[in-house]
Amino acid sequence: MLVVGTPLRQPERVIDRAAVSIPKPQSNLVLPIEPQTRQQEEGRRRRGLMAMGAAVRAAAADAVVTFLWVLCASALGASTAAVTSCLGVQEGAGGHYALLVTASLLAVLLFAFDRLCGALGGASFNPTDFAASYAAGLDSPSLFSVALRFPAQVR
Repeated sequence: MLVVGTPLRQPERVIDRAAVSIPKPQSNLVLPIEPQTRQQEEGRRRRGLMAMGAAVRAAAADAVVTFLWVLCASALGASTAAVTSCLGVQEGAGGHYALLVTASLLAVLLFAFDRLCGALGGASFNPTDFAASYAAGLDSPSLFSVALRFPAQVR
């Protein structure tokens, strides 16, 4: 029994709880919502797996490009010596020519690696480039992607 009224007055009405029935929701209203919720959850799970796969592919591309960059950059001195000897430029008097050859080779390397990184879907050999674009808000990768890509870019 439930008594309805104010505390200062006598109860005005007495309601029997057994006599009051609350209607239950009909099952046809609940069923259309369940499959949609399942579909949304399945979609979220698939997007999460695809994002994880994309992060792994990006980290693998970063590792390949970083390996190639380290290989080419370490051979830059030897390539400069080969080009200057092929051109017949002396090391002592024409030191400025060797600097020009080195700068030219570096420009060609950067151009080639820019094209390679674009072909690999935005791979990067420079972790500061990735960090700067993240800090500027140009890119919003997940924490999982960041955790995979930074070690792949730093060798």
